[in-house]
Amino acid sequence: MKKPSVFNLHPSNYHQLATDAYFGMSFGRIGPGLIVSRDSQGNPLSLFEHNEWHFSQYAYASTDNPNVSFSGLIKPALHNAENVELCKKLFIIRMFSPQSKSGKEIRLSTMQTNMNVFSSICRFADHADLRLKDLLESSTNLKSFIDLAPKTVIKQLKTIFSTLNKVNPEELGFMIGGSTISITNSKAKESSSTSNQTPVIPSRILWLKHNQYKDVLNDFQKNEHNLVSFITQANENPFYARGPSFSEDTKKKHKLIPERTRNNFKHSAKLFIESIKDHNLEHLAHKYKWKHVVNVAGFISLTQHCSRSLIHMFTLMRDQEALSLTTDCVEPVRGWNNEAVYVLGISTKLNSSPVVEKWITTDAVLQPINVLTSINKVIAPYVRNPILRDRLMVGVAALPISNCGEATQTQITRKWLEHKLPPIYLTEDDIVELEMIDPVRNWRADSRFKKGKPWRLTSHQFRRSIAVFAGQTGLITLPSLKRLLHHLTKVMSIYYMKGCSASNYMLKILNPKLADEMKAAKQAADAAVYVRDVLRATERLHGFHGQRIMQTRESVWRYETAEEIIHKVKRGLLAYQQTPLGGCTSTGPCDKRAHANFTTCIGCKDATIIPSRLIETIELIEWDIAELTPGTIEYKAEVRNLEDYKATYDRLATKEP
Repeated sequence: MKKPSVFNLHPSNYHQLATDAYFGMSFGRIGPGLIVSRDSQGNPLSLFEHNEWHFSQYAYASTDNPNVSFSGLIKPALHNAENVELCKKLFIIRMFSPQSKSGKEIRLSTMQTNMNVFSSICRFADHADLRLKDLLESSTNLKSFIDLAPKTVIKQLKTIFSTLNKVNPEELGFMIGGSTISITNSKAKESSSTSNQTPVIPSRILWLKHNQYKDVLNDFQKNEHNLVSFITQANENPFYARGPSFSEDTKKKHKLIPERTRNNFKHSAKLFIESIKDHNLEHLAHKYKWKHVVNVAGFISLTQHCSRSLIHMFTLMRDQEALSLTTDCVEPVRGWNNEAVYVLGISTKLNSSPVVEKWITTDAVLQPINVLTSINKVIAPYVRNPILRDRLMVGVAALPISNCGEATQTQITRKWLEHKLPPIYLTEDDIVELEMIDPVRNWRADSRFKKGKPWRLTSHQFRRSIAVFAGQTGLITLPSLKRLLHHLTKVMSIYYMKGCSASNYMLKILNPKLADEMKAAKQAADAAVYVRDVLRATERLHGFHGQRIMQTRESVWRYETAEEIIHKVKRGLLAYQQTPLGGCTSTGPCDKRAHANFTTCIGCKDATIIPSRLIETIELIEWDIAELTPGTIEYKAEVRNLEDYKATYDRLATKEP
């Protein structure tokens, strides 16, 4: 996979320090004449006085929108010109200021979200005949805005105020009062406390969605040759598979074709129904209700959507990460009997710049990736932007049969096309399952989760749902889940796993036989590990359970044989789960272990502390830290973990005889 291009927010030469906007600039220079952005050759691209700004050099991901427009804010209001100018200034201050936590540059995607906030406050000020700076300075005026603003806008406004509060008031041009910030923070906190977590997809619905996606992909693969042949012919001949009448715009395009070529096209052209029959696509046309050639392009878009959804399901990628995938994104994993693969993508979540990351998953992900690769081969020849030609999710709009305008022909497919699939309606069992996963939330009072309502699926729900499944089964450890989700800290992974005690979730309903087999296999494995790590340990064990085992091992009176203990594990009378400190024999739930607080195991009656295991954990964390960037949130979190584990080991060392 190609290494992503990285552009920074710093000037490329000394002279631009006095003319350009850049990271760390003096905000007192903001005003007419300021060069806001340059093109790849270093030529000025956007000036402060322009209403259309272009940040093509800062578009790290293929999904980043580099265009920022202030034209829509221009209204015949009393203070509009002044308000729009202040919006531009605030945008520049925010974009070229460091993030409050990491100190790094702010991503363009974040700035697009901030732009929605600037637009909202500007429109509110214009409607109220207020100067925008008066709105921001006055807690009374701002409260009027906040009372009407959506939660997302309030949260973003809090972050923006955090940035503006660090700017010299003389450079800012006005003063943001403490009461103004206090009101915003209070409202944002209130919104956070009342906002609900992304819902977990009920297992029945997840299974049905999985089958829907697979059905579409299977239809594509079974008919791939005929589909590609049809699309190729319809792309090359603008009269093929079209109706007898055309729009005026289409007629103008036809006139650009040389007359002889145009006549040849007309002579070989056929109507849509005839063309479908010639390519043996009648079954697909009937199933997906094709009436025009553009419907075939719509089916390709739907296939892309289903492939993308399966990739989300199998890899837990975020939207931008999945949309950044290229045709060479698969890498085999050694030592997994060829049953696992790495999916290589670009992530900016933990960095302000694009970084190639790897997601490990099963080979089930190969079907959607292969389908997207086949689609890419059809679309790529028509894509003008060379950067996008190898993207798996390159837009169908580039195809001539799509009848799309010029503006959409070079974009990545971002549309979420769940509405194109048959809806799946909530049942009473689904609602009961939601209540088991999150019993605190009042599901029945929410109109979106009423019995008989269609489930509204989002890509983010896949991440949460699989995380709950992983936590419920115990098949994936918390550190592994953290890496799988590409989270900053384990705390975020725990947040995702909220509800994992709903033991009926997903697997038992999807495939009861498989669930029982996995449970039996896990019990057998637990018993074997218990015998190896505890009963037959060659080193001194610590912890209350470990010490009891040491006493019975050294005593001539042994109450239970190894076989009896193994039988107890298999029957569920005794449990065993490996931990970073050794192992845990608790048969019930453990709040400390569930939250990765393993340092409290020393005083637990069910804990077995194995020194070699603890040393191994320390070495793994040290290796992990060496791979991280010093100063980052993840780095600091792992250093704290390392200190806790070392302190635990030191306490054990003092107890050794």
